[in-house]
Amino acid sequence: MRRRLRRSLLWFGTGVIVVVGLAAVLVPHCLDAVQRSIVRRTLGEIHVLASALEAYRAKYGVYPAHHGRQRAQVCSVALVPEFLSRLPDRDVWAFPYYVVVTPDHYEVWSFGADGAPGPNLRDGPTDDWNSDILFSDGQLQRFPRGVVAQP
Repeated sequence: MRRRLRRSLLWFGTGVIVVVGLAAVLVPHCLDAVQRSIVRRTLGEIHVLASALEAYRAKYGVYPAHHGRQRAQVCSVALVPEFLSRLPDRDVWAFPYYVVVTPDHYEVWSFGADGAPGPNLRDGPTDDWNSDILFSDGQLQRFPRGVVAQP
């Protein structure tokens, strides 16, 4: 009876170790997948806003200029309803999108999960999921690595 109990406890312990080991391997991968999907959704909305700005320029020859970095809502008068049915005004983290628009240049910003500028203050990919996302003149300038295929 004792021998059977020891064997059962040994198998149970082995099973627990296997389950904990699998969880230790799978949980980080699942969390990365969730982060990637959140960033990709934000990128999709940024592309929608940028496409509307490009369509505005194609029709009128210039972008709808505004002074300085402002919330994306300032573009709603120029873009809705002619180029967009609804302007995406907040990213998936519930922070507003920002735009810098001059007659010949535009930038669309999401400040990432923390809602504050940075930590990536230089253009290019970064390893931080809290990074800013910057789309400027048809090119992705700042973004978390692993979300976009690199050339």
